Amino acid sequence: MRSWFYAMFAYMSTTHNLEREQHAAIVNASDDVLEIKVVAKRRGVITERGTVAIATRIADVRKERGISQQAMAKKLGVTQPIISRYERGELRIHAELLAKIAKILDTTSDDLLGLKPVKRTKPKNDLDTAEKRKLWRKFQQIAKWPEKDQRAVIRIINSMSK
Repeated sequence: MRSWFYAMFAYMSTTHNLEREQHAAIVNASDDVLEIKVVAKRRGVITERGTVAIATRIADVRKERGISQQAMAKKLGVTQPIISRYERGELRIHAELLAKIAKILDTTSDDLLGLKPVKRTKPKNDLDTAEKRKLWRKFQQIAKWPEKDQRAVIRIINSMSK
């Protein structure tokens, strides 16, 4: 008779403790949700629209400065697809990264966040810097050609520039 009593007591205790733990978890979860709502209201919530706006400004300034995604990725120590995802707003940019990006793009974090207008730089010539870099790479490739072919290219360029 005693063993039956102890078994029943153990079962009742376990069931009661489990119910208490489940109730505590529900209360804690609702407290966490409430805390998140309070913090979000106090600090402001990151919105999808805001993230995309920052990403767009970064992409615009990067293109304006003539920096490729590949070059920016190399300076940040990440891969080019990561930069692409940042610029599409798929990945959020933390404050430290934003500061690094601003330094690379020769602007301020405030500019990239949209707190003040980005200082626009006009290209010195008609060609923007991305096209100049492409042209420079072509000349570097031509420099590896045989001398006879190099002279032929120079003649073509000279005939076009007259």
